[in-house]
Amino acid sequence: MASAGGVPFKEKPWYKKVFLLWTHDGAHYISEGVVYNWCFEPLAIMPVLLLVLIVIAANSDPEAVSGTLAMVVAISPVWLPIYLGRFFWTTWIHYIRYIFWFSQAHVLLEVQLPPEVEKSPLAMELFLTGIWNAGGEGTFIARFWEGKFRAIFSLEIVSNEGQVKFYIHCRKGWRNVLEAKLYGQYPEAKITEADDYVAKLPFNTDEYSLWGTEFSKTDNPQALPVKTYIDYALDKSPDKPETSVDPLSNLVEFLGQIGKGEYIWLQIIMKARKKDEWYGIYLSGDTWKDSAVAGIKKITENAIKRGQGLLEDEAEQKKVASRGAMLLTGGERLQVEAIERQLTKNLFECGIRGIYLGKNEHFN
Repeated sequence: MASAGGVPFKEKPWYKKVFLLWTHDGAHYISEGVVYNWCFEPLAIMPVLLLVLIVIAANSDPEAVSGTLAMVVAISPVWLPIYLGRFFWTTWIHYIRYIFWFSQAHVLLEVQLPPEVEKSPLAMELFLTGIWNAGGEGTFIARFWEGKFRAIFSLEIVSNEGQVKFYIHCRKGWRNVLEAKLYGQYPEAKITEADDYVAKLPFNTDEYSLWGTEFSKTDNPQALPVKTYIDYALDKSPDKPETSVDPLSNLVEFLGQIGKGEYIWLQIIMKARKKDEWYGIYLSGDTWKDSAVAGIKKITENAIKRGQGLLEDEAEQKKVASRGAMLLTGGERLQVEAIERQLTKNLFECGIRGIYLGKNEHFN
């Protein structure tokens, strides 16, 4: 979790952490770095800790506690409307968005690709670019009264007892557009409407066990992408044997090896990114681009410091500072190129999650 300036909270000096614990990033750091690691639920443990703290303070200095409570009550005309307003707004946005979500018809599409795909992964990137759409929210009234928001897609890889299938979940109104974009890149593909595979499984905790996870990106800056097909040279011609590889072969092979009574579901939930927003209110800044700029600057500054550390002459050290880009190592140069390449892409806000479940006698 990166805070202002693109520097993660956990990387800040201890004295800054102390003063920033009350912020959103500080609370997130405590909940994930401390409470979650100890397998505690924050909603259950935090009120208890607060009550214990108040009891200890009351026993140590009851007058200070009563004075603090009196002050909180006295200034409640200031903080209470702000707190209630924020609570009302977030609850309202959640409520109207849920109503809008359930008012939309959705469809689950099964995608069957041909055994041999003679195209590089660039074809899939073009498909994803084709469904990038930052619209769909309409006017101010549509966003804040009707609950409209940008279309959300779910790309899913599913293994039900070793049978691996690919799915796309989307609004029904997007089906024709999505099929046209996919057939345009993969004419031999087959797209059919499918039933919800989750609903077919009579899950209950007496017969089944479950393990689930959500993936999060911890790299700083956020604009530094995970390795893509370009990093594996898969953007080259697929006709050349040295580039004829399947980037998903390891995953599909693993999913195909599970046995009877086992299920693995993986999904990438994605929505076109427009700009920074807070519950439907668009903000002026762009933390993602700020993170990219700060990341390139940090990489370059580290290269300069490394170069200056090899010299003792101050004049020579100043000359080194003017050749920042030339001092980058091969790995640093690849990072800068990846960040700059990412800035040219259409962005999606993504969530990645996975679930493994199975009958108790087969759960591994």
